[in-house]
Amino acid sequence: MREQFFVLDKTVELSDKQNAGFDENTLYIKFDTRQNLKAAYELFYNSSLIKRLFVYNNDFEVLKKDFLGLFELIEGAGGLVKNSKEELLMIYRNGKWDLPKGKIEKDEKKDVAAIREVEEECGIDQLRIIKELPQTLHIYKIKSKFILKKTYWFLMKSEYAGKLTPQIEEGITKVKWIGKKELEKVAKNSFNSLQHLLLNY
Repeated sequence: MREQFFVLDKTVELSDKQNAGFDENTLYIKFDTRQNLKAAYELFYNSSLIKRLFVYNNDFEVLKKDFLGLFELIEGAGGLVKNSKEELLMIYRNGKWDLPKGKIEKDEKKDVAAIREVEEECGIDQLRIIKELPQTLHIYKIKSKFILKKTYWFLMKSEYAGKLTPQIEEGITKVKWIGKKELEKVAKNSFNSLQHLLLNY
């Protein structure tokens, strides 16, 4: 078993098997205690040289439980929205292209949250969900606290042809429909956690 988490331009991989290869930019550890796991994660997070943390243990469920225990969990939802031209709706925030998403509110269903966030961040309507897509797991730090954000994604369609309005108060400066020819270039200035979504759907 294996699971991958994204930390800005880095990755964390948990596995029930020892990695056969070796990469000088990867920190390899065998999980034994949560204290050692936390120390390894902090070393990885604070190092500019370590780009990947690979942690393995035969008992994958125990490893995953203890790793997740290092973080505060926040759940979000968002949309990969296409129009009739098969263009993709994207937002520009903090120097990166991103997909519209946001935090799920208390007692809110994840699909309802996804539509609400896309509408709020992009000034769009006429959204309909086609299907649910793979989740992403993204880790970041606020002050001294590490946050694990699990985002639920939905493929959506919209026939909206009006003006798109970025939600400035959320730091969004652009909202744009991106065509297939432009998407590969735009994806290079996006987050690692979104690459699979952007290039496969």
